[in-house]
Amino acid sequence: FVTFTYDKEITIENLSSAEGITNTSSCYYQPCSWATLTSKIDFFNILWVATFGKNIFPTNLALVDYIDDMSDRRTIWRHHSTFFDSEMLGTIFTGSNLTYASFAKLDIINADFTDANLSNAIFDDVNFTNVKSTGDLLSGTVGSERVMYSANTDQYISNKKFETLRNLDGDDFNIVFDSALDYPPINWSMGMTIYDERLYVADTDNHRIIVYDLENNEKLLSFTSPIQNYCDSTHTWTKDITDCTTEMRNLPTSIKIIGEKIFVAYGFQDEIQVFDLDGNYLWKFGSSGTQAGQFNTPHRLAALNNELFVADSANHRIQVFDIDGNFLRQFGTYGDSIGQLSSPIDVHAYDSQIFVADSIKASILVFDLNGKFMREFEVNQNVSDISEPYGVFVYDNLIFVSD
Repeated sequence: FVTFTYDKEITIENLSSAEGITNTSSCYYQPCSWATLTSKIDFFNILWVATFGKNIFPTNLALVDYIDDMSDRRTIWRHHSTFFDSEMLGTIFTGSNLTYASFAKLDIINADFTDANLSNAIFDDVNFTNVKSTGDLLSGTVGSERVMYSANTDQYISNKKFETLRNLDGDDFNIVFDSALDYPPINWSMGMTIYDERLYVADTDNHRIIVYDLENNEKLLSFTSPIQNYCDSTHTWTKDITDCTTEMRNLPTSIKIIGEKIFVAYGFQDEIQVFDLDGNYLWKFGSSGTQAGQFNTPHRLAALNNELFVADSANHRIQVFDIDGNFLRQFGTYGDSIGQLSSPIDVHAYDSQIFVADSIKASILVFDLNGKFMREFEVNQNVSDISEPYGVFVYDNLIFVSD
């Protein structure tokens, strides 16, 4: 994938000429190269002109995503093979991976596409003569109406299983790799949750929430916060921009759903925003500070019994709110003794217990629902290990820790 970022807002007004907008690019892999073509037609499209210039378009990049946030303006393009404006004679594509390939203005003669993967391949203004194929598309003529091969489920690798390299202490947990959701790319996700057969993902550095159907991995919805701050595009949360600090960049870090309301932690902004199930913004609560109801880096959320538990990390405590955002109680004291919190990075509620991952102490602490300390155990089982647990999740009497 190739990413372009833009240093000012993209509008018709500032695109009246090729001046005024500059962009930078980066790639998800190497080598990173693309070819451009000068069109004889007045090709005027805001994104294309801002990216490549007037009457110029790439022959081997396909636009797959656009990040439209006032703190970050970005396009994401998929790199693919392109065959353009020539005669293709006697070419053997047997078994080739031609996913997302583009075929345009071609005469394809005596070619063999047997067992080639043509998922999402596009044919535009192509003539076929004596072409072998496992499908029935590669025949006759495809005009300017263009035809796209249907996608196959292999793009999610759902038919491949990869077992773990070793079992866990002799017990076979049957842990296998099942599938992946990565198209278009999710950029540095910090949290997710499952609700009503849907997966809600905090696509953190793309400034949005993405909702998927669990059954077929279909992308159903994406939404972002209406609370925006304008600044020059950064395309990475680590870049130091004086007029756009991390706290201004609209970065969702955790999601929980209670009573058909989506609670999203914006941990760098020290606030929690609430949306309905269609992604419409409702209201928010919280601000920076140390008082009850205020936050300092509240990255992660948990929910139980219509209560919202917030890991208020830099304030070294867990805060509890009702579904209207009213403060109820808090627990945790700062320190490195047993039962104290040093940097509670994640929180999870399960079976009337609150599990807290402390990244500094490399421990999991367990409290009851009222905040009474129950027990604590270290994540690193070997003193030579250096652990920094980042997440905790409990299911079916097993505790899963991301270290």
